[in-house]
Amino acid sequence: MSRPARGLSSFAIAATYVGTVVGAGFATGQEVLRFFTHFGLNGVWAVIGATFFFAVLGGMIIHIGHELRADSHVAIVNEVAGPAMGRVLDWVITFFLFGSAAVMMAGSGAVFAESFGLNRFLGTLVMAVISGGTVLMGLRGVVKSISAVAPVLIMLVAIVSLGSLVSTGISDADLRWYHPAEAATAWWPVSLFLYVSYNLVLSIAVLGPLGKEAADERTGFWGGVTGGVVLGLGALLINLALLGGLPESANYEVPMIQLARRFPAFVSGIYAVVLWLEVYTTAVSSLYGLTVRLTQPESPRYSLVVGGASVGALVLSQVGFSQMVNVLFPVVGWLGLILVGGLILRLVMPARTRV
Repeated sequence: MSRPARGLSSFAIAATYVGTVVGAGFATGQEVLRFFTHFGLNGVWAVIGATFFFAVLGGMIIHIGHELRADSHVAIVNEVAGPAMGRVLDWVITFFLFGSAAVMMAGSGAVFAESFGLNRFLGTLVMAVISGGTVLMGLRGVVKSISAVAPVLIMLVAIVSLGSLVSTGISDADLRWYHPAEAATAWWPVSLFLYVSYNLVLSIAVLGPLGKEAADERTGFWGGVTGGVVLGLGALLINLALLGGLPESANYEVPMIQLARRFPAFVSGIYAVVLWLEVYTTAVSSLYGLTVRLTQPESPRYSLVVGGASVGALVLSQVGFSQMVNVLFPVVGWLGLILVGGLILRLVMPARTRV
């Protein structure tokens, strides 16, 4: 059997890590708003903490994936959490991958409606078809699509965020903004770990196989660290831009589009297109992780599973984007703390006896 992504570089791994996470919630600003911005200045400290854990734990997942030659997330969660809790995490991750694909499709619908004035369902349908088609190409298609798009995505996020900050600045009133009732959880340190947790639950399905295909352990680990740092910096810039745009930025399903509208019309139009591509990269990674958990890429059932998962996520996506972010992500974040706890324990006790 061929290994289409063998010998992946640190850049390819970092870009794929970034592209897996910077989907509908991240780049629209909805996730950052719910997990950080509503805490004002404390939310800034929370993002900095999340950056550290994104880098270290992301690198660890890829390292373990390389060590175990993992084809999916199952071997990694069993290694980190043990067989009993690993089984629980397996079901949580599999469920969340399905839910995440649905969230991305709902996010596509929101972009179509709020940015282009098009039918919301059309946006979800287009995302279902295109992301499903990419997954049909296997790991080669997933890695190529995500790693090619991710650098452009994060660059434009930075441009819009920095431009917004320059034009509006951040006042003392912005830093004193404190609306925990509208946040994902009432306490910012908990919000920090929930944010890291559910994003690692989402990305582990791709990071594990990436580790297997890394050129070597060092390349894989530092690719994960680099990707985590870039993700954290992107989240920090979005958070600062949203703080500077308060209170208007807190009232939209896609707050970053609202900030982009302060620029010439072509800028907001470009951002809307790139935002849709960000949604696409995470939809692809979620569908791929779900599919390889349910069947092997070489199996005759692969195409059928991809199609079934795409249709199922399309149906679930009709619940709505912001509603799904507010409910699904925090719940999975709580359950995913099992994974985060296991990784941290492995980090501080690297020589412990493995289960």
